[in-house]
Amino acid sequence: MNASEGAAPPTREEEGDDNVALSFTNIVTSNTSARLLSESIFKRAEGCIIADMPVKEATAMSAGMGKCAASFLSAVPSTEAFTIEEGTFVRSLQRYNAIPPVRTPHTHHCGHRGTRRLTDGNVGHLFHCPCLGGNTHPHDAVKDTLAHAIHNCGLCAVAPSTEGATPIPGGTWNADILFMDEISQTEFIIDVNIVNVDSVTSQRRRRDFGAVEAALRDGEREKRNLPVARQIQNDGSNKIFVPFVMSSAGGFGPAARGFLKLLYKSARERNRWEMSSGQPQVESTWNTLFASTHWDMRLSMACTAMSAEVVGRVIVRDFNLNMSRDESRQPWSNPNTPAYGRRRRVGSRPAV
Repeated sequence: MNASEGAAPPTREEEGDDNVALSFTNIVTSNTSARLLSESIFKRAEGCIIADMPVKEATAMSAGMGKCAASFLSAVPSTEAFTIEEGTFVRSLQRYNAIPPVRTPHTHHCGHRGTRRLTDGNVGHLFHCPCLGGNTHPHDAVKDTLAHAIHNCGLCAVAPSTEGATPIPGGTWNADILFMDEISQTEFIIDVNIVNVDSVTSQRRRRDFGAVEAALRDGEREKRNLPVARQIQNDGSNKIFVPFVMSSAGGFGPAARGFLKLLYKSARERNRWEMSSGQPQVESTWNTLFASTHWDMRLSMACTAMSAEVVGRVIVRDFNLNMSRDESRQPWSNPNTPAYGRRRRVGSRPAV
């Protein structure tokens, strides 16, 4: 990508999107197959089903059909990377099926936002609550996993820098992932983002078959329109800005799919395609024998499993804070105050 290419919005073909719907105008020139020929009929039938569903279930169904979404369901727990705790699996499954993680009404302690009473209409907030790293931990998990994928698939001879400083007019900007391909000498600047497609805001926008895909494209557009992204794309150098956007269900956006397509092409060309011989240092399973199946699943699970872990911590914290107790018989609020030498007096101190 050069400066002139960076200024124009990429087409679906440039982004590596192979899922362009068939029509009578492109069926002759398209690389057709039984799957592709049935795609239009499938989407039409699926759209009719989604139209009659509640918004929450319709969004979950649409998100679950994204590329590599809900990969945790196919993970074989024979290696550490694909082994998750029972509670994490349950919460991942709950979010995938739009099932509330707690009974309602539920008292939720949302950090500096205060205490909230969650009901059936907004209990989904727990899935994307920012408390305890709800936004940062899944983001960092995807970022770190992607850095390993780039290195082990041969696109970069060393592990790429995360939070790498890239020069821009007037200073520097820390990219999520920054590296240069040693063969093409192209500099890749990757900005990772996870779109909570099951949030109330996302569900208000649209509810048809393409709602989640549209949300992912909107996320990419927002990233490309950032002033720093525009400067990177238009500075005249050999740089490619990649908005690596994923859904909270673990599916990939168009630009992410395009970058992964390039990554796996590199793995084939540089003898890194077969995991056992090309990436022997990486533990794989019987259903992740190739670079694409392995790293697609790793990235998807980095998003969904890490998010489910944080949701579990939030629920546990709510449980402890909501527990009934005798306020007059709680420990001193100051941890430096000893439990001896003072007479316990009712109401004489605040509870922890």
